[in-house]
Amino acid sequence: MGAGMKETLRVITAGSVDDGKSTLIGRLLFDAKVLTRDQLEILHEDGTTGSAGGAPDFAALTDGLIAEKEQGITIDVAYRYFTTETRRYILADCPGHEAYTRNMVTGASTADVAIILLDPTKLDFTKDGDELLLIQTKRHSAVLVMLGVQHIIVAVNKMDAIAFDEQKYQKIAEAYLGFYKKLWRVLRQPKNGNGAEVGVGAVSNPMIIPISAKQGDNIVDKSKNLGWYDGEPLLAYLDKLSVLGGEKLANQIGGILPVQYVLKEGQGVGVKFRGYQGRIEAGHFKTGDQVRVMPAGATIAIKTIYNENGEATDMATAGQTITMQFDGEVEAGRGNYIVKLAVPHGKEDSSAPLPAQATTNLQHSMLCWFDNDALNPNTKYILKHTTRETFVKLSDMELMDLNNIATDRAAVSGAVGDKVVAMNSIFSANIKSQQPIVAASYYGNRNLGSFILIDPVTHHTVAAGVLAE
Repeated sequence: MGAGMKETLRVITAGSVDDGKSTLIGRLLFDAKVLTRDQLEILHEDGTTGSAGGAPDFAALTDGLIAEKEQGITIDVAYRYFTTETRRYILADCPGHEAYTRNMVTGASTADVAIILLDPTKLDFTKDGDELLLIQTKRHSAVLVMLGVQHIIVAVNKMDAIAFDEQKYQKIAEAYLGFYKKLWRVLRQPKNGNGAEVGVGAVSNPMIIPISAKQGDNIVDKSKNLGWYDGEPLLAYLDKLSVLGGEKLANQIGGILPVQYVLKEGQGVGVKFRGYQGRIEAGHFKTGDQVRVMPAGATIAIKTIYNENGEATDMATAGQTITMQFDGEVEAGRGNYIVKLAVPHGKEDSSAPLPAQATTNLQHSMLCWFDNDALNPNTKYILKHTTRETFVKLSDMELMDLNNIATDRAAVSGAVGDKVVAMNSIFSANIKSQQPIVAASYYGNRNLGSFILIDPVTHHTVAAGVLAE
């Protein structure tokens, strides 16, 4: 990061319908005084984007689709950008409706921080523990833990509607933290039984902040109505968060580049130039490095590296899009992986272990099912991982029951009684692929550890998944 450049924090909102996610973002932008004149005018418009009596309608700043304004819900992920003295922000307003969980997963997949909004007016305070929480709060929390979002904030919204009741806030906080600990054990504890936490992910104790998005309590300024709360308001807390960036995560693994395209000049024996293009997903490459083309296995040296502007460069790192030219001829089309060999004692060694191995067995995968049709264990789905696509079959499915996770997961096989891997199901599975995949744990490298499943008939994206180990 260059001098004077501010760190960017990617923040999403999550939660149930009408918990106030869009209103929170609008209020945050308004109180932080980062709105443009046009945006300020939107707050006071009449009709579909305004509110009764000319009062500011903060949700109008993110509810951009006509259907969103008509139905009063968020459907698509809306992004807003602003800067404070400390850092730059990308705010994503994610939908809360069950039918749009896939959109919420999309927003969460790149987030550093998630704010789960919780509406206390919907809760039955005669219940305790997990039973106090809504199913969508549980589902979104499970997705966030599965996706390794580093920080989770629970914003108990609409505190004004319960007279800023401290006891109800404390009951919510106790219930959520108890649920979260069980989620962490089920989703992030490895199956080797040593009890260690896997990789980098959400903090062990989420922050629980009482707020009123509509009135502005504890959003930017500390609330006088919440004198019993001694923590910081939301924006001050966000400004101080420490986040491990994606580039740092990616560089924990040696150089890997999935081939996106082969650039050629000339045809057949008359080819004058052949370059392999793609984005480096892990580590770095230098001219002269020995690499292996996976899964074919050919080993060769890098002759030249060109950056995205077509300029030759000595080195390129994770996140950069490059063109790589080899010192010789190999077969490395789209869907292949270029993997840098290890460097023991400062010398390239073609027998040294690779940073990631090609495999057809993707065990301990965690998935979220998106499709209206339930998972069919007899179907060969298409798995897309980086630039590679291959047919796969799923087996040994274990379905998570979010209303009863005290005993971890209940095993299912496609369908047992009324238990099916249906829309919004979160489950684990072993995946057998037709062609080898060069992958890594999602908690060490998001891009190499994530994938989607596609129905071969409808071509719908039916699931998104991560490699947990």
